[in-house]
Amino acid sequence: MAITVLAQSANQKLYVRSGTLTSDANGFITLANGFGDDLKDLLAQGCVVVPQVSEPSVIQTQFGGALASSPLGFFIEEGNLYRAVGNPFSANLADTTDDILGGIALPANAFDQSGRGLYITAQGKTGATGNNKKMRMWINPTMAGQTVTNGVISGGTVTGAGTGVMVIDSGVSAINAKGWSVQGNLFKYGANASNTQYFQGCTILDSTHSGIGAAQFLTQAENAVMNIVVTGSSSTTGAANDVLLNFLEINAMN
Repeated sequence: MAITVLAQSANQKLYVRSGTLTSDANGFITLANGFGDDLKDLLAQGCVVVPQVSEPSVIQTQFGGALASSPLGFFIEEGNLYRAVGNPFSANLADTTDDILGGIALPANAFDQSGRGLYITAQGKTGATGNNKKMRMWINPTMAGQTVTNGVISGGTVTGAGTGVMVIDSGVSAINAKGWSVQGNLFKYGANASNTQYFQGCTILDSTHSGIGAAQFLTQAENAVMNIVVTGSSSTTGAANDVLLNFLEINAMN
């Protein structure tokens, strides 16, 4: 795949492992095969990659002062895909169902190669009650009454796992006005279009940490939207605001 870099000046001659390259009148150099040692050599000499909107997942960043010749001197970029913060951002309703506190509709084909993935973090606090409460994380569950706006899922309930998976279940907890968190890694492994994903996560309820859960190996369709949601419930009493969501972040890694 071709990559374009910008040199420090026009008509600049640069030495790379395959020979020499010269930037054009505007300072650009195009590499027909952008993922070889020539790219590392150019970056080490002060060139920068020109972002390609159609292929942002291939952009590489040099790690610190690592030598360009180092096999671990560069990394594929990562960053925040979605973040919501509030006081609270959302809360469960006056029912005993698994109410959707927040989530996203991950676009189809986002998991197009092994190693791409997400770190999902949901945090909040519980209401000042002794009621039983549950926090859960789901991948592609059956949902009802939700809305999706610009890829963000809000409202509604999860009625069951359906063809999806409940990847985290906090279990019943009666913690009173305390913090909670559910979090985990969701990553693609295996060949493109093989519908193979890895998930592993944990729950924290006040000062009690669940420890790391067992690895789960999912088979969700990768050529379709993948819905990822966090729910909260007042599982016995049905009291509103027993589970408050203050922070939801989904960090994406290429």
